[in-house]
Amino acid sequence: MSARNTGPAVAVVGCGVWGMNHVRVWHDLGFLRLACDLDPARLEPVRTQYPGVETSVDVDGVLDRPDIDAVVIATPPSTHAALAFKALDAGKDALVEKPMALRAAEGERLVERARRWERVLMVGHVLEYHPAVRRLCDLAHAEALGRVRYIYSHRLNLDVSAPRRARSGTSHPMISPSCCGFWGSCPRHWPATAAPISTRALRT
Repeated sequence: MSARNTGPAVAVVGCGVWGMNHVRVWHDLGFLRLACDLDPARLEPVRTQYPGVETSVDVDGVLDRPDIDAVVIATPPSTHAALAFKALDAGKDALVEKPMALRAAEGERLVERARRWERVLMVGHVLEYHPAVRRLCDLAHAEALGRVRYIYSHRLNLDVSAPRRARSGTSHPMISPSCCGFWGSCPRHWPATAAPISTRALRT
């Protein structure tokens, strides 16, 4: 068990594959106070691996707690926006996994809500902070590469949760933001168009 550091008390909502990554990292940083999931079975690994961390199946109860400063939302994509609104309205800072919302209008309202309550609202675009990506952005902003006219990227790794998401119809909302979230911040100009193409590389 890591010692509690002086800083924000964090609750992770959603303890699936990616949520457990947040549990691990926030615990190692010493800021994790609580893990929450509607499925009690998903909380068992938390209790086993991090016995000092509280667990709960009551999201509203977690958001009502005055000793929780910030919330990480790592639930299914369709629930991200609604939970982020609840967190902000409860006075919590919020780190929301990709995508923050399934509709642009929802995302804009979330930004407005965070400004109104003077809360931190952040999306989990980790790739933007990778040193290689930061260097690429610096070169693009300095126009050292000339005017960027075309960006092409491949997602080549096998995502362990992709088959489940494909069956539930949520594959593209999850994959697209994680692959190209930095496109808007890296080039000096926003892309005029974007076209995702998916193929079945392995036939099972």
